[in-house]
Amino acid sequence: MTALNDFLIRLFDTKETSADFSSSVKTIIWECHTLFPNYRVKFWSINPRKNEIKIYSVKDKQLITKEFPLSQFKFEERLRSKAKPFYAYKTTKHIRILIPLFIDDALSGCLAVSASMRQTPAQWNVRMPYFFIAAKRLMKAFEISLKNTAIDTLMELNQNLEDKVTQIDLSLEREKRAHLQAGKMATLGEVAVGIAHEINNPLTIIVSRLDNLEKNLSKKNMLLPEIEDSINKVNQTVERIVKIINGLRYFAYSGEEKKKPVNLTKVISDSLELCQERLKKNDIELKIIRPEFDVEISAFDTQMIQVLLNLIINSLDAIKNLNDKWIELEYRVDDDLLSIIVRDSGHGLDSEIVSKIMNPFFTTKERGQGTGLGLSLSKSIIENHEGRLFYNPDSTNTEFVIELPYMRTFTGAAK
Repeated sequence: MTALNDFLIRLFDTKETSADFSSSVKTIIWECHTLFPNYRVKFWSINPRKNEIKIYSVKDKQLITKEFPLSQFKFEERLRSKAKPFYAYKTTKHIRILIPLFIDDALSGCLAVSASMRQTPAQWNVRMPYFFIAAKRLMKAFEISLKNTAIDTLMELNQNLEDKVTQIDLSLEREKRAHLQAGKMATLGEVAVGIAHEINNPLTIIVSRLDNLEKNLSKKNMLLPEIEDSINKVNQTVERIVKIINGLRYFAYSGEEKKKPVNLTKVISDSLELCQERLKKNDIELKIIRPEFDVEISAFDTQMIQVLLNLIINSLDAIKNLNDKWIELEYRVDDDLLSIIVRDSGHGLDSEIVSKIMNPFFTTKERGQGTGLGLSLSKSIIENHEGRLFYNPDSTNTEFVIELPYMRTFTGAAK
């Protein structure tokens, strides 16, 4: 009786927490094996959701678990009936006792005890109460484990839901700011159109008056070389103003744009017209490296101008306070790929910045100096052209690369 009493004490000292569930199962089954070495004890847990039975056993003090489809156990419906406290199954060599265990009236597992035919009914009767106690302890541990697992799952689901709500809130905030920025740009576009229209009229008058002045001076033989040179410079300045106005109109255009063959050299030229003065003002040297031929791409030309202008302005802002100030714009063709590279005299970006730089609203500029939308929008535009925009971390200097498919149409030799 002392051994049986010790057995009961050890069973009731077994911890019953989800973290120690496996340890509890191992301890209980091992105690049964130690006290009754001629009986093989296993714990079966039933998971209807996964349609499986998990079987726990102990060998050499190690817990062993195996999983089987629920359909393999034909007696499962019989166990659900709750008609008897246990069921006996006989083979030619063994007897197996199954003690069904329920949680909230649902069959959740059973204790399986097997022994050879040499064990008499009397011996079984003596040991059965202890197997019932072991079964109850196992089920108690299992029930606590399930509840704790359910709580953990619920907490995890709740945390996931909170994370999703946070992401949605951030996404809505980004969209709100993007729409606000788009509204500002639309307003700016309308203003630009109005300004362009108002400037065009006086420019037309200037060009007309200069033309008349040149003709009158020429007729009177008063067109001195220095005067002719001044008139030419004024005309060149007017042409430059017209180009800048046309560039503003690109961004003001709100109609439905279609892809078309675009001369890359012209796209680059139109982009530079909008930032040439800022480059000169900041004493930044601009270098263009290009092949001996022009390349045509299928593109939305206004969008490509927007991307190139954004990359050039970003470089300008980043290096304007450096001693060595230059920007290189290079494009080349490799196989079926066009690479447009915007490289500047900066010394690259920190890895932490690189990982975020394409995110909407991320900016390294001072407050009020940038929206953080430029690179994000540029990336989207290039991807819409079936290409990609990326930062090149292997370059000695700061370098962004645009890769695009190109049309195999060459529009003439470079000038």
